[in-house]
Amino acid sequence: MIYTASINIPANTSETAATRTEIVVTNGIITQVMILFPSGCAGLVNVQFYQGGHQFVPSTQGQVIKADGVLITSPEFLEIDNAPRIISIIAW
Repeated sequence: MIYTASINIPANTSETAATRTEIVVTNGIITQVMILFPSGCAGLVNVQFYQGGHQFVPSTQGQVIKADGVLITSPEFLEIDNAPRIISIIAW
């Protein structure tokens, strides 16, 4: 399965006002996460992925992924069972 979400982050959004987007997934294995940072966000958009309250992208707790005008690809191996499960994307 391929799951997608488009997220718009208003300028100057703080971490305390972060946007939370949820994707409901079925049983299977997440093998890759891709994040497209459009040109112009100048590395000012921060993104984290969570499942079950645990951060899995980036894998270091508290870290963020940020970029400008690139597609970030992260290989993963996250088994999903007892569907439906929710993947939360936190961005600011």
